[in-house]
Amino acid sequence: MDERNLSLLIQTFSIAQRSDLFKNLDIDPSDKRIIESKLKESKKIYEFKTKPFESKKDNYALMKKLEQGIYHQKQISIEYIVKDSIEIYEVKPYKIVFMNENFYLACEVEAYNFSFSLYRISKIKEIKDSSKTFHKNGEIEDFIKFIQTPFARYQKGFRKHLIDVLLEVDKSKAFYFESKKFLSSQNIIETKDNGNLLVSYQITQEIEIEELVKRWLPYVKVIEPLSLKNRIHKELRKYLSLISI
Repeated sequence: MDERNLSLLIQTFSIAQRSDLFKNLDIDPSDKRIIESKLKESKKIYEFKTKPFESKKDNYALMKKLEQGIYHQKQISIEYIVKDSIEIYEVKPYKIVFMNENFYLACEVEAYNFSFSLYRISKIKEIKDSSKTFHKNGEIEDFIKFIQTPFARYQKGFRKHLIDVLLEVDKSKAFYFESKKFLSSQNIIETKDNGNLLVSYQITQEIEIEELVKRWLPYVKVIEPLSLKNRIHKELRKYLSLISI
């Protein structure tokens, strides 16, 4: 394996160990020893900070139930922590998604006023199997691949409803946007004469991009949509009024 692929394997293996997912990996013992040896070697050189904040160390059985439900396309019932109470949801599990250092269960949901949801796996207390099976919705599978943040919102024909965002990035911070995609839809569409970048994104709702914009203020300016620009301005004015008291 080349260095890049080996690095990816080591990071994946490291995440699996910390999250008790290693038990689920069907790896030959001799291969496992080789990977463990490489992992020890890598720790002399690398310090991996992208680790799950939420570990399922004590809940291997729950993870196995989720895997089986996804693999066999079986509906399941989950007991889920909502604030200080437990709610029960009937769901069709599609994928376990690792995002923003947390694990989520991506599900189709029929009994509520929405048809898709991401559930934090650390908040699932119990899973009950059912004999019901389901066929996957191709558009929901496409949406799961498209998801960029935990705030992604699904609606039927979601690609028709995507919001186009245009940001102007100050030239002093252009390097960071040229060298890294902060969301998978990021696209640099123009480098202006003054060195500033025009960067576009496609999102499902404005909250998905707000954190990124706020993180880079005052070096990032919202050009479109105006609703996002006005909301950021309103929050800034409120913040400034509070600190001036």
